[in-house]
Amino acid sequence: MLTAKKIIKEIGHPHLNLYRGEGYQYFVYDNGKEGDAMVYGDYSVYTHRINYLSLEQWVAYGNDCIKEVEKEFAP
Repeated sequence: MLTAKKIIKEIGHPHLNLYRGEGYQYFVYDNGKEGDAMVYGDYSVYTHRINYLSLEQWVAYGNDCIKEVEKEFAP
C-alpha cells in the first residue's frame, strides 16, 4: 500500500512533506528557517487518493516541487 511516508522516503529530500487536502494532496517544502533564509513553497496534486497514482508518478511530482521551489529561491 502506498503511503505519504513511503513517497517522501523514496524522494529522500529532508525539507519535503506530503499532506492530504480535501480532494487533493499537496507537497510542502519548508527548510525550517526564518527571515531571508526561509525557503518555503507548496505544490498541489489533484488526485483524491494517494493510490490513484504510482510511486514513480509521486516521485516525479515531488521532484517537480523541489525544482520549482529551489528555482524560485535561488540567489
